[in-house]
Amino acid sequence: MKIKTIMHIYKESYENILYLKEQSDNFLGWICPLLKQAFIPIEQYIYYETDIIEEIYFLAKGNAGFVLPFK
Repeated sequence: MKIKTIMHIYKESYENILYLKEQSDNFLGWICPLLKQAFIPIEQYIYYETDIIEEIYFLAKGNAGFVLPFK
């Protein structure tokens, strides 16, 4: 019952992200409550080279790129 409730509440979130569409209900029941929406403005970095990565981002719309270090 808990997974069905979570699936109903977060349906719009997991249907808009291709990676999540392909996952099992058990995985979605675990991951969906952890999802948070974020807006990243144009020209803003998501990660810096020295950052300790503790989050993952799913791009629902828009574009992102990467910058190679200048050497």
